[in-house]
Amino acid sequence: MTSYRDQATLLRIAEKAYPDGYLEGLRRQPGGGYEVWQAVAKVLERVSLSVGRLEEAAFLWLASGAGYATGTVQFYRTVDSLGGALLTVAQGTIVGTTDGRLFVTAADVSFSGWAPDLGPYTVGIVSIEPGWEYNVPGSVTAADGEVLPGEITEIVKLNEPAGNIEPALVVEQLTVTKGGKPDELARLGADAGVPRRVRETDLDYLVRIYAERDTVSPGAIERGLTEILDPYRIAWKLREVGTPDLRGFFYDVDPGAVPELNFAYDVDPTLRPTDRWKCWLSLAEFRGFFVVEVPNSSTGEFGFAYDGSVLDTFSQQNAYDGTSVDAYPQVAAYDGYPAAAAMLRRNVWDSLNKKRAGGVGIDLVLG
Repeated sequence: MTSYRDQATLLRIAEKAYPDGYLEGLRRQPGGGYEVWQAVAKVLERVSLSVGRLEEAAFLWLASGAGYATGTVQFYRTVDSLGGALLTVAQGTIVGTTDGRLFVTAADVSFSGWAPDLGPYTVGIVSIEPGWEYNVPGSVTAADGEVLPGEITEIVKLNEPAGNIEPALVVEQLTVTKGGKPDELARLGADAGVPRRVRETDLDYLVRIYAERDTVSPGAIERGLTEILDPYRIAWKLREVGTPDLRGFFYDVDPGAVPELNFAYDVDPTLRPTDRWKCWLSLAEFRGFFVVEVPNSSTGEFGFAYDGSVLDTFSQQNAYDGTSVDAYPQVAAYDGYPAAAAMLRRNVWDSLNKKRAGGVGIDLVLG
């Protein structure tokens, strides 16, 4: 959140910049020119607001979500034209400014019918939409003592349960409405291709935006794997081409002299497990390719019991699985699907595709 400089702060800065007593003399003397300094400071306050709002709209680390403006108004009657009938200004009554900025009341206000009850009664209001424009100045007392009313003066829609209409009912704004702001975070997230989810908090959304932008580098790929697999305590290995973990083929090396660099036609993963990672890469990939190795898993495995019999050794013997005397575990054609493991592998594959640089080849190996 950006820190703004209001009029009072700017005037204090000016007083510190000038010799002691310079502005004090102008302030004490009526018409001495201090009002000019006040006017300039008020203009610069608007400039400070504009700069701060621009920063919030431009930088993720300063942006935040939407805010609804809140403040207070008061209702009163000039006369009791209902003849002592009870009048309730119920929650949800809509008030607003002459230029159409609307607010709703946050609580009920009741005028008693026992005696001429003219009020006033104070109630909180909330803007119907987020946005800077709903921060409306309240009642202000000018330097000459004149009271300038707030801008919320219209009763747009009265919510009165009994249906009573009071033509003498008046609304006045007491305090400035503040807190209104647009969802700058959602705008920046949309620019990055990461739309906001329903009821997602600012912090969760910001973390997700940065995570989506964390791409291209091997570190970004490793962070993606950590996020997906570490909660399940699943080990993984990133093998990047050109490193000892993924060297490629070697054609002209004597396997007896340097077994770890044996040439292409002497690869034997059974004898030397490291030979498994001696891959023949295309010209398009030999400068940018990596393999992610994750263990095979049957997490989420379940079976289909088609026509099991009470005579079966195992109660979920499958129809096409052989005979009832088959020993467990019997590999069956219809014996289920490791749904959870498949979901994790799909998430890993999607993460790799999102984070890899353009033109870089990838492969996911189960082992």
